[in-house]
Amino acid sequence: MPYKLWNVKVVCPNQGCGLHQLTGLHKRARQVLDVDRTYNMVAETLICNKCRSSHVSWSQTVLTQLDLAHRSEFWVILTRKYACDIRVIRLLRERGLGNSPTRVLKQLRENHTEEWLNRVLRYGTECVDWT
Repeated sequence: MPYKLWNVKVVCPNQGCGLHQLTGLHKRARQVLDVDRTYNMVAETLICNKCRSSHVSWSQTVLTQLDLAHRSEFWVILTRKYACDIRVIRLLRERGLGNSPTRVLKQLRENHTEEWLNRVLRYGTECVDWT
């Protein structure tokens, strides 16, 4: 994210490295749940060549080195296994304590189905021109 896409220099947070630059790529893509679709995201695993420590590009040690404009471009909440767009989190915030997320789940299913139907319709329309 910061190194390849934005050409931002990120340095190693370890004191012994003397601000050595981090470089590298992440080896796996993450599927992110959005309000109306899912999308894939590939991130960087930034490695310090001096101390061999690795930092994933969405970790706090990397994000704190970015300016606010670049940090605000990152709209995904990530855990070890799952990824969720901030727009889904905003829907979940509307639910209070004791309320189940059933309404949000139904809304997400409806949005995903509607978007899928729109894409199928567009695909069918484009295929008619080829026949």
